[in-house]
Amino acid sequence: AAAILFYVALGAGIFTLAFWWLRGEPEEALIRTVTVLVIACPHALGLAIPLVVAITTAMGANNGILVRNRLALEEARNTLEGDLRDAIVRCQFEVHYQPFFDVQTGQLCGVEALVRWQHPENGVMNPMDFIGIAEESNLIHLLGDHVFQIACAQIKRWQDAGMPPIPTSVNVSPRQFQWDGIAERLLAIIEASGVSPSLLQIELTESAIMKDSDAARRKLSELKRHGVALSV
Repeated sequence: AAAILFYVALGAGIFTLAFWWLRGEPEEALIRTVTVLVIACPHALGLAIPLVVAITTAMGANNGILVRNRLALEEARNTLEGDLRDAIVRCQFEVHYQPFFDVQTGQLCGVEALVRWQHPENGVMNPMDFIGIAEESNLIHLLGDHVFQIACAQIKRWQDAGMPPIPTSVNVSPRQFQWDGIAERLLAIIEASGVSPSLLQIELTESAIMKDSDAARRKLSELKRHGVALSV
């Protein structure tokens, strides 16, 4: 749904851009396009900025117009980055759990931890709406820690409530996994929570592993040695 909203908003922005450009008012076109994007998809400005700049360049915008357009979009992105910093401090993130069931027995076999940002103005925001900015601003490490701590704490609550062990998958972003101390940090959070490492599964993308394969193997080996499951 978030992806659909983004493309609808981007389409509206491009239509606005083309309409005013064809009327011979390039500056008005860019001002109105920026307004549409900021209002309609503030959560995806990291994707919208390069697209709009590329389109306006292809349409022959002069440097002055391009600079003003880029600055307006960058200002909106910086606002969202500031909101993200506040959100981590104010604990505006929630973790939802998507269950997985055994197709033969119908029994619960695990869950995936999915982070959501309860933005005070924009409402519920999905990871695709803010992870890019979190990575660019290096807030991904604080955010990743926060999400992993929430997931471990929830496993402990299930455990204390007498529920059967529930394996839980947690996504780790490529930028987060690049940090040399990521394995030790995740293991420290698990130990502090008092849950078994075997109940955690780290979800990684291939790009996270391929960027530095030797370092990746070391981190993966350390996690596996302590019983943490891995999935790519």
